[in-house]
Amino acid sequence: MTVKEIIMLACEMIEEDKVAEKLENGEVLSEDEELMKNAFLKCFNFIQNEIATEFVPLVQIERIKANNHAFEIANLKKRLAYVISFKDDAEKNIQHKIVGDKIVFDGEGKIEYCYCPKKKDIEDVCEIPLPERVIACGILREYYLLQGLANEATIFETKFKNSLANFASKKTSTFLPKPLWN
Repeated sequence: MTVKEIIMLACEMIEEDKVAEKLENGEVLSEDEELMKNAFLKCFNFIQNEIATEFVPLVQIERIKANNHAFEIANLKKRLAYVISFKDDAEKNIQHKIVGDKIVFDGEGKIEYCYCPKKKDIEDVCEIPLPERVIACGILREYYLLQGLANEATIFETKFKNSLANFASKKTSTFLPKPLWN
């Protein structure tokens, strides 16, 4: 799904169907519609970082090698949020620490880390593994907060949080053990 598709859904959710239709057809937007689109894009970028850092971590795994006992964080493929694990080929933990803009360690290994997604443009693909509706609710919460409309923001905050909770509950299944008396 693209950022544009999510923004179109957000428009439809607040009965801004004309804006959604113009976006879908690539038509020129009025000045007010352009402002709305840009605000929704800004809100999308806020919400994708919130989701990735607080609810649905985006995980990257890659091999890195120390150069003079350190590795530049900027050389990772994605923007590091935090390290989950760092192991050698024998799957043993590698002692490391983050000092400034470097990961200090010896040798090489496989690092697994959570990352923050890059800022997206309207035509970019969304990498958040959630249904469009959940992200659209988050966009609308942010949009209404920016507009100073607390009641509307609260409505979409509730929808957003409930949708996240529903998604999380569907991802995890509970299996009860077989009773011992059977």
